[in-house]
Amino acid sequence: MLPLSDTLVAAILSIAADAIICVDGEQRITFFNEGAARIFGYDADEMLGQPLATLLPMRFRRSHSSHIETFGKSRIVARQMGERSLISGVRKNGEEFPAEAAIAHMPSENGPVFSVVLRDVTEQRRAQETNERLLVEMEKAVKQRDEMLGLVSHDLRNPVNAVKMLAAAILRLPADGLTLRPEVYEHATVMLQAATQMDALIQDLLDSTRLEAGRLRLAPRWTHVSELVSVTVDTLEPMAASKGIALASRVADTLPEVYADPDRMLQVLSNLVGNA
Repeated sequence: MLPLSDTLVAAILSIAADAIICVDGEQRITFFNEGAARIFGYDADEMLGQPLATLLPMRFRRSHSSHIETFGKSRIVARQMGERSLISGVRKNGEEFPAEAAIAHMPSENGPVFSVVLRDVTEQRRAQETNERLLVEMEKAVKQRDEMLGLVSHDLRNPVNAVKMLAAAILRLPADGLTLRPEVYEHATVMLQAATQMDALIQDLLDSTRLEAGRLRLAPRWTHVSELVSVTVDTLEPMAASKGIALASRVADTLPEVYADPDRMLQVLSNLVGNA
């Protein structure tokens, strides 16, 4: 591999997108590439021979000069981007901006030379701030949604419980010696099943945060498939009949029991049949 000439190296450095700046032992600028000119708004001719502190906000100039002097006396020859906290630069028009910088020092015939590679991270910081703001807004929206779900669920549960109580009371009438027509008893049974299922759905709303966190509660047990299908058909049969649809089921007697959460399975089957 042929060594690069000093002229070629200088040409490569001059067109780099990042700001590349060299200063001497007195912290006066000796090299100012095109990237530095674009970032800071100065022409190279304006900055050559000027103090490096010109590119820093006034409040940081004294401490920064002291840091460079200390760094030049240390055994550490280079500090990479990411090893230092963000710094601030100031453009020709007085605008401050956040930046990341790497710095190195080396001896030369004319004394120590410091090389700085600086990157304007204004857009990255804006994106980060936007993401942080969106995250806060999202968390706020989720909290408001959860509060609304809790309120709605509470308000829904009261009339549902009333339906369950009334349906159960109707079904208890034969035990008190009263006779019910078969269709009344059947309708009350379906009402109780539907209200019970709705109560389970309301509980699902309250458990929505657990679902998002992957902590959905399940209570599996051995269950007959025929029972799940029968309850689903009984619950949805009135809705199907109102649309002129005959809803019937056939379940083989030889099917084995399934180990599942009956409430969740009823929810799945009801959604499946209801959508159909």
